[in-house]
Amino acid sequence: MKSRLANSDGCRLANFDDLMLERWLRQRESKKIIWETKDGIRLPIQEMTDSHLKNAIECARRRILDNALQNEMIGCEVDALD
Repeated sequence: MKSRLANSDGCRLANFDDLMLERWLRQRESKKIIWETKDGIRLPIQEMTDSHLKNAIECARRRILDNALQNEMIGCEVDALD
């Protein structure tokens, strides 16, 4: 029985995730994906140095952790005397 995921050449047929990745790659190559530094400098991600990438990843990690902590604290009462 022939797999529905492969064509006659044995290649895997594209799915939605493949198309989204292709779209992202094309945007990246066209310099449409921009990172803004804390200093307000905007640059295409493909022009970011290793140092920029490291700092951007660390910034994103902190934001995710901060958001998770804020969501965890919603609804908790804090005693003013503590």
